[in-house]
Amino acid sequence: MTPAWSARCALVVAVLLPATGAAQVSHGQVGQVSTVVAPGPRLDLRSFSPSTPSPNRLGIFTFEAPVVAGEFLRVRVPVGELMSKAAHGLAAANHRRRERAARRDVLRALDTFHSGSARPRD
Repeated sequence: MTPAWSARCALVVAVLLPATGAAQVSHGQVGQVSTVVAPGPRLDLRSFSPSTPSPNRLGIFTFEAPVVAGEFLRVRVPVGELMSKAAHGLAAANHRRRERAARRDVLRALDTFHSGSARPRD
């Protein structure tokens, strides 16, 4: 049951309860008037707040309820998070490229060292 539906039910009950009390008073029974008019628990309608729909996600987009009059749809895009992921991706790719280049340099240096040490000394 949604809060909006609960608020509607409470409003219907608040409207119908006094009408049933008036029907009992019209029967002419004065003794029952005090029980009908006796204060019961108060229903505070201000405590019912309209429900706000939760944002829906579709990939990187977050769809939210419109805020300003005339808006049809509000879309949120996490630009900072996207830029951060892109920067980290570029840094990781650059790091992998440098590691591969360093590995090639070391293998090349080892090959030249091994080929140079295999020559007989004069």
